Amino acid sequence: MGITPVTRMPRAFAAAFCSLLFFCGPAAAQPHPPEIVIGQSAALSGPQGEFGKDFRQGALAWFDVVNKAGGIEGRMLRLVTLDDGGDTKRTRANTAALIERDNALALFGYTGRAPAVAGAGLATAAKVPFIAPFSGGTQLYERNRYVFTIRASYADEVDKQVEQLVTTGISRFAVMYVSDDVKKTNLALAEQALARRGLKPVSILVVDPQNSNLPQLVQELKASQAQALLAIVRYFDVTVRQIRRSGNPLQVFGISYVANSAMPKALGEEGRGAVVSQVVPLPSKRVLTVTRDYQRDLLALDANTGFSFTSLEGYIAAKTLTAGLRKAGRGVTRESLVDAMESLGDMDFGGYAVRFTPQNHNGARFVDLTILRGDGTYAN
Repeated sequence: MGITPVTRMPRAFAAAFCSLLFFCGPAAAQPHPPEIVIGQSAALSGPQGEFGKDFRQGALAWFDVVNKAGGIEGRMLRLVTLDDGGDTKRTRANTAALIERDNALALFGYTGRAPAVAGAGLATAAKVPFIAPFSGGTQLYERNRYVFTIRASYADEVDKQVEQLVTTGISRFAVMYVSDDVKKTNLALAEQALARRGLKPVSILVVDPQNSNLPQLVQELKASQAQALLAIVRYFDVTVRQIRRSGNPLQVFGISYVANSAMPKALGEEGRGAVVSQVVPLPSKRVLTVTRDYQRDLLALDANTGFSFTSLEGYIAAKTLTAGLRKAGRGVTRESLVDAMESLGDMDFGGYAVRFTPQNHNGARFVDLTILRGDGTYAN
């Protein structure tokens, strides 16, 4: 599905009173416009394009349900998505356009750690709600009036992985992270999770962004006699494949950000037994109300689409946002939406629970561990 066309309306009246475009408030021609515009800057192209497209499709599936039922107090929802290709500079430009040109009530579903952090900073400066970034990066989980996360953090994911491995008797852990994480944020997540169990990594492996030193690291990993690898890397499939071809049988764990639909298929039989943590339930399951509803609504939007963890996350994020919009009512403003989100309390969408309070803007801690099958699918 293509991006919703953006209608550009003149704002000469507003411009006359505003010297800085970015921080200019919306024109007050009508107190309650007929639409509620939700702005999104996401990777729709480039290496992470699948994530942005899937998240958007899942959100649209729920917004379509809401609009067909009359919208929010009679106002239709419109998701305006701008492609940033994972480029933070484009994210900043997109964010300025969404806030001012499109008068977005809220920003939603930004993809990738660096773009999401940049978008959150700009949204906070402009006092615009920033909801459901598709990233578990640490900076997004710090207390901020305008930022609301709906997925578990990467710290939650790594902690769950370590907890599971320790209960099975694993004590020798290796950690792999990418060298452009100059603050060693991902290494810290792993070290902290291990320290809570009285453990330290037996090997720390720093892979370069192009994986050119991966063959050497795979040999170092084998020599370390580690029993499990916490692989906080971009190219999980490449990492797993080289480890298996080296003859190393250790357990390999990845985080949710690698879980696109192509990855397990690319690995095939070599991926069998690798584990990826997820922040939403298995989307193909029908035992939960939330996944049954998601499947029904996604297929109603596009019968040819496939189920994915990312589109399910977008669907749940959209349900959460609309709950806040309903609570804020027809006269919703950016500030009243923040207040409404903070007052949502406990909600259960049928197997996926979220909780928001004035003190808690991190809505969910759900982490599930999925195992790759040899046929390129996930199981749990």
